[in-house]
Amino acid sequence: MDSNIRPLKILIARLTPEKTVSLSFSHKFIFELVKSLFKDKISADFFFFPERKKFAELKINKFQGAVSKNMGIPLPEFDIIAVSNSFQLELINLFHLLAMAKTPFRSKDRLADENCPLIIAGGINTPSLACVTGSIDPAPALIDDGSSSLIDAVFMGEAERNLPAFIQAALDDKNWKRSKYGLLDKASSSIAGVYFPANYIHEFEYRGAKGELALKKISAAAGSSELKPARAAYVENLDGAFEFGGVIFDDSDSGATVPVEITRGCASMCSFCKEGYTQKPYREKSAPAAVSLCRQLSAETGISRFNLYSYNFNDHSRVHDIVEGIAGASLEAEVKSQRIDTALKMPKLLSYLQSSGSASPTFAVEGISARMRSYLSKNLDDRTVNGFIDGAFASKPRQVKLFFIVTGLENDADITEFSEFSARLIRAGKAHSPVTAVIFSFMPLVLCQKTPLMFAPAPDPGRVYKIIDKLSKSLSGSDRITARSSIGPKLYAMTAICEFGGREITRALYDLAVNAGFAYYEEIDDRTFDRFIENIKKSGFSFSEFHAEKGPDAVFNSDDREYGVTKKFLYKAWLGAKNFKDMPRCLRNSTEKCCGCGACTGDTAVYKNTDIAARDKQFAARPAAHENRMKAVVTVNISRGSELPHLKISRLIDNVPFKITGDTLSKLSAERDKFTGKNFYLIETSSSAAAAVKIIANARYRSLDFMLECNYIFARIVSGRRFLKGDNLEKNALALFNELNPKFKSSVFKSARNLFGSNGDAAEKFDFTVCVNGDGLKKR
Repeated sequence: MDSNIRPLKILIARLTPEKTVSLSFSHKFIFELVKSLFKDKISADFFFFPERKKFAELKINKFQGAVSKNMGIPLPEFDIIAVSNSFQLELINLFHLLAMAKTPFRSKDRLADENCPLIIAGGINTPSLACVTGSIDPAPALIDDGSSSLIDAVFMGEAERNLPAFIQAALDDKNWKRSKYGLLDKASSSIAGVYFPANYIHEFEYRGAKGELALKKISAAAGSSELKPARAAYVENLDGAFEFGGVIFDDSDSGATVPVEITRGCASMCSFCKEGYTQKPYREKSAPAAVSLCRQLSAETGISRFNLYSYNFNDHSRVHDIVEGIAGASLEAEVKSQRIDTALKMPKLLSYLQSSGSASPTFAVEGISARMRSYLSKNLDDRTVNGFIDGAFASKPRQVKLFFIVTGLENDADITEFSEFSARLIRAGKAHSPVTAVIFSFMPLVLCQKTPLMFAPAPDPGRVYKIIDKLSKSLSGSDRITARSSIGPKLYAMTAICEFGGREITRALYDLAVNAGFAYYEEIDDRTFDRFIENIKKSGFSFSEFHAEKGPDAVFNSDDREYGVTKKFLYKAWLGAKNFKDMPRCLRNSTEKCCGCGACTGDTAVYKNTDIAARDKQFAARPAAHENRMKAVVTVNISRGSELPHLKISRLIDNVPFKITGDTLSKLSAERDKFTGKNFYLIETSSSAAAAVKIIANARYRSLDFMLECNYIFARIVSGRRFLKGDNLEKNALALFNELNPKFKSSVFKSARNLFGSNGDAAEKFDFTVCVNGDGLKKR
């Protein structure tokens, strides 16, 4: 790269604090994608919305001083700020992000100023971003041309298909900052899935006795009579998709995992689910490709546990092959969400996963009764649900999680049916696995854009929460049973309004964030909520339209964007839900007539059929045996400028992926040929631990498997006499353990000062070695 050309600075931003999205990797995926493709042509970094205290400090200081996470670059210095958005309410924090970046709220003002960064957004919530693409002017208007949008461009679908092309377009045009409007206009017509709000005019009209604003028409800004919505981009062949290679750390016993995506999209037609409809078509990564990737990532990261990432892992037609292949490499699989009906067909696989320590999966039952499951199009009949109850505790899981959606349509018969279901489930748990905890999670229904239920009348929040309260009380008094609601009434009401509302409510969100100073932190007080509702009414939001059924010709704020499934099909599915009839799931073969949702093209349309039940009987994987893994305790020098420890270890043992588990030979034993210790790992630092601690703290793979699983972590600290003075050595050792082992407790650290002193003579002429470990055992 020409040294005179400045790299394009890209900030990848999340609108919630880092700890809130610690298990998410969408922002990390984007970072790895752009860095792998553009290398030194770009400079990329992260920004996470500050915690409350830091936000308050920034607010007092008029939002001066906000910087990126790793490089500490002031936000106004970035060329592009790419927001990864997951849900509605965090969009309130977008106003504060722009304030921190010292950039105007209106897109037209940013595009006219070459010193302002471009604000782009992507993520699962792109169908519902209209509420931040309108005007912030206090007076409602009948025409909104999108020029005042908080977001300059929305990237719909899968990032591999559009974000790199857009970045390349900016890199190719040295003068793009002087013609940002032209860059976005051209990108929206030449790159799939780029939505430019200023290319679409939203026209409103006053309706009803209250004179509420209703969206009348969406038209092209260029004056074309035919509306051409932006269409989401997706990858057809998952085997060729970009792979995320990072590590995810959590508080579970397994510690660190690497997510490996085995499917995209969803084969189900659940009437409420935004992901299910906007992520179609359903696609699978081939089993050989998935297993090969796990092997590769294990060698690169040192992690041997893989989260088979999918909306429903057991939808994959070759999931047995994947798990067998992973086990054959002495690696482990972890799964989460799954469908009940498919789970009943694979008891051997689920038993294996449970025995190997897989996280307790979540079962999405959704409807509290057969009638409500049909309304939500879950395709789960009574026989399947009863079969699930009979087998839920067979493998004695640590926990069973059940997820339900409350719609407000539930009647007494539905509640009685739920009570019978839960009572039978609790009896089964006590009989077969009394130690298993059961969690019932209740979510109030939000009518999402681009789903069949967007045509439905919005539920009454008061009635919804009365039903949730009744269901929760029916579960009280049972041991190891927990009932909880996933969101409070006020935040639920706000979410539902922001989902249905479009450009007309941007001004109300502006007032909440800028004038009232509200920032979203998963709660809201009564006074602020009342102010929000008052301003929503002033904005002209139509509560009448919100609570009414919508017809096939209704205009929605998302009509200028398409995600594969046609609006005509969505309305057809709504009519089925309205009559409590299931919409069949996507087929894996071409023997029956397709539902015709419109999402599939080419190779994505047909899958080979698999007899899951028959394949499960043949399942022969065994838990990854510790004795099949490399047993080694190796010395690794960690010093300034050294490579990552896991890479050095791999090379020392002939590039074999390592995981120190079971009994291993200890280099700290005087009789190493006779003694086997339990999970020892030796870390050697040069001169002093101080430099090593800094390097480890900044390392990408800060906590590898062996660091989380070791019973004892030893540090070999090579020092001279000058380090014997005071408490330097002891403090350095303690700091090192705190950095390396998240489970380490400093309260049990014993340093034995006499051990240090006994080596004093050796330090007269030579450096010496002290080995100390975190539970107080000491060896020279």
